[in-house]
Amino acid sequence: MPLFFWYAYRMPVWVFWGLISGFVLGIGVRSLAAVGFSFVLLLCLLALCVLLVSWSNVRAFPRAVVCAVFLAAFAFGVIRADSARILVDPVLAAHVGERVVIEGDVVREPDVRDGSVRIVVSVQRVASSSEPTHAMVLAILPAFTDVSYGSRVRVEGVLGIPEAFDAGHERSFDYPGYLASQGVAYRMAFAQAQVQQGFHGNQFMRFALDTKHCIMK
Repeated sequence: MPLFFWYAYRMPVWVFWGLISGFVLGIGVRSLAAVGFSFVLLLCLLALCVLLVSWSNVRAFPRAVVCAVFLAAFAFGVIRADSARILVDPVLAAHVGERVVIEGDVVREPDVRDGSVRIVVSVQRVASSSEPTHAMVLAILPAFTDVSYGSRVRVEGVLGIPEAFDAGHERSFDYPGYLASQGVAYRMAFAQAQVQQGFHGNQFMRFALDTKHCIMK
């Protein structure tokens, strides 16, 4: 029994490192290999089996918890890396460098700056095409544009692909990679937006953002 209490004392540290190492390893494996949903499901089943097998073993259970946490974090890391992969949308790709009109929903809180308002739009369609579109576009709007999370917008501007830029001290900032980590593949600078009526987002996220704004005022 004293050994069990020693495990219980050390478990938070082991769980933490199991969580971190599993998550990082999952991202690394997904970046190098095309593992799919079946692999993630296998990891989750293994984590569950480890817990069930050791459930009645007092001495082994703390280690089993750490192992299960590692496997679950591994699976989550794979899912996170997979969600950040950018798949080129053929409809938008055909209009790069052109002035287009896109329609979609604002899926992030607008980034309000002194000279602009930046929004991430989940594009549903391009006005000049009847084909469905599934991609994220960062649209840079004029300052004081009245837009919020969950707004459905119609945005007009020149569609482009993000490019790396000089960050000073002979360093280049990987702007495309930064946006790709957020699921954004395209960019619209000097765009104009028309906000339509209605809310098209997550109500819980809306409540969280409203609460945040009330606290900051």
